[in-house]
Amino acid sequence: MSYSIEHFPELSVVVIDFGEDFGSVEEITAFASELNRLYNALSAPVYQIADVSRMKLDFEQAMDVIRLTVRSDKSIMKHPNNKGVVVVTTSRFYQLMIKGLNSAAFGMLKLQVFESLDAAMTWAREQAA
Repeated sequence: MSYSIEHFPELSVVVIDFGEDFGSVEEITAFASELNRLYNALSAPVYQIADVSRMKLDFEQAMDVIRLTVRSDKSIMKHPNNKGVVVVTTSRFYQLMIKGLNSAAFGMLKLQVFESLDAAMTWAREQAA
């Protein structure tokens, strides 16, 4: 697997670290299923911090990620135990893609972007306080 999922209950956060090889339809589907199972098992909502700083998707793979995680019937983005999504990236491509998800066409998803995992975790600590 080229991703890992770690739950930090004291911060009400789930951190997903995506590797540079992440992006096949099979892996996106497996990731979405695993995260959905975790959300279903939680007793309280959490923020999702997605560290995509090492991920190298082409346009088609990026569209697959959106189709399988945002637009599907079992969207992990709209799960009741997902309080919101924070993305860690310095990539202009991903930042533009995220900006597009904050549009009416995608349900006005509230996504935030930080340029480092440390900054995202600091934000999460502030939310938990």
